[in-house]
Amino acid sequence: MALNVVMLGPPASGKGTQAVRLAQARSIPKISTGDILREAAQSGSDLGRRAKALMDRGELLGDEEMIGIVKERLARPDAADGYILDGFPRTVRQAEALDRLLHDEPLVIVDLALPRDVDTAVAGLPGVHVVDLAMLQGERAAHPGRPVAGSVAADDIAAAHALVELETSLLRAERQAAAVAPTVSALRSQAAEVVDAELLRLSTRLPDLDAKARSEIARTVRRVVDKLRHEPTVRVKELASAPNGTDYADALRALFGLGIDADVPADGARLAEAVAVDPDDLRPGGAA
Repeated sequence: MALNVVMLGPPASGKGTQAVRLAQARSIPKISTGDILREAAQSGSDLGRRAKALMDRGELLGDEEMIGIVKERLARPDAADGYILDGFPRTVRQAEALDRLLHDEPLVIVDLALPRDVDTAVAGLPGVHVVDLAMLQGERAAHPGRPVAGSVAADDIAAAHALVELETSLLRAERQAAAVAPTVSALRSQAAEVVDAELLRLSTRLPDLDAKARSEIARTVRRVVDKLRHEPTVRVKELASAPNGTDYADALRALFGLGIDADVPADGARLAEAVAVDPDDLRPGGAA
């Protein structure tokens, strides 16, 4: 039996990515409206020329042109065992046309929106199966550890579970990385301020240094500071995707005084005076 799928979801919901993966897993074509419109425009067919003329004028294609292009694409041999539509249907008329094109074959609607875009009543239509995130979550809660047989084949449910888990983990990692980005930026800014302040102090203490020596000292100091902040920066990014990974960022902010008010002298040294350590204080008998 053919597997005919319509992928629905807002931008950045992962529908394009999941459509490609599902198409590869089931050896059926993933049909994106953007792709077939470009292909039609280049084909030179009557329908393609009409579509190209509209796009060249910056106009949207009407239902008639869009339905015609999709119909031509679904008639190809590679779609005989099914297909995955991304971007179609978009209107009631297009949905009615797809219903006719199905010829009573079943249709799977994958809704990746939260909250759902597809009304639950749609699942009651003959031959229509709806897979959405709420359904998958409910099935997992009711049957932990295994897929559940039902109106959708068990292997399809398992594949959907895996796809949703992957996309969720990627989204979680992206959001956690974004949460620590201010810490990384603040650490980088603080390091630059420390370097600039210390070089300014050096220029007042050793005014007779020539430009070449001053430049070499500046490069050396920056290399040292970059190496010192490299490991904390790398680690906070790595740990961001781990459970409680943002706790490491909190510790880093506290350790380096990022975002913490401090009494900083206003004599030009600024941040450097507040965080710099005098090497003499580290020697035996130095200042406590």
